[in-house]
Amino acid sequence: MIAATQRLMDEGEEYIYEATFNYEGILVMVDVLHVKSNEVSIYEVKSSTGVKDIYLYMLDVAKEKFQINIEDAIDVLCGK
Repeated sequence: MIAATQRLMDEGEEYIYEATFNYEGILVMVDVLHVKSNEVSIYEVKSSTGVKDIYLYMLDVAKEKFQINIEDAIDVLCGK
């Protein structure tokens, strides 16, 4: 899956669904990865009619645990 994501990025694909990459030894899997110029957006898709408290808690924990520097992330995603 990592190789497929890298191949799509190398081909210039702007939207990659079920993108997978490794960031500092952590396997990262996202629903939609949008790469355009030097901007990267990550989208997670949930099948719900609202935001549950557990999602907010998980987001808060993830932000504290993995503060990803966007420039580093772009370098990783672009294979630099």
